[in-house]
Amino acid sequence: MSAKDWPEDRYQALGAALLERHANFNLVVIGDEKGQSLGERLCSAWGSRSRNLAGRLSVYGSAAVLARCAAYIGNDSGAMHLAAMAGTPCVAIFSAREAPGRWEPFGAKHIVLRQDTDCAGCMLETCVSEGKKCLMQISVGSVLAAAEKIIPIKSGRTVNSGADPIEAELRQI
Repeated sequence: MSAKDWPEDRYQALGAALLERHANFNLVVIGDEKGQSLGERLCSAWGSRSRNLAGRLSVYGSAAVLARCAAYIGNDSGAMHLAAMAGTPCVAIFSAREAPGRWEPFGAKHIVLRQDTDCAGCMLETCVSEGKKCLMQISVGSVLAAAEKIIPIKSGRTVNSGADPIEAELRQI
């Protein structure tokens, strides 16, 4: 729902900053078919070290990809919960439309970014009068700082260098 979506230009800037700071990183967009066009635009902006998998994977395939990621950075969504269940640390960007704590990712290694505003608790699906001011108060810098705190949690984990069925499946997509 659009009231929970952090702005696209901020994701573009965040991805560019992560790619600049981490030469070994690749970015992956996960989501349903509705996110395909957003994923295409983001990956176009990020370049060859990004991959749009929105709408191309099953829930199980998405979980397998997320389990291999250093971090999930994104909106309060099903993908966020899937990442948390797969053991991937999350930087979860929350609007203030609901009460804090209700839908946060399961586990203790996550960072939830949320800004309360005078319209907090609105429960709107589309923010038409306030311009998503609760989300607009979450800066690229604050999300980047949160990401830099959680990335080391998984960055030391090694990946099996043998045949990888997930990588083989992704090459076919």
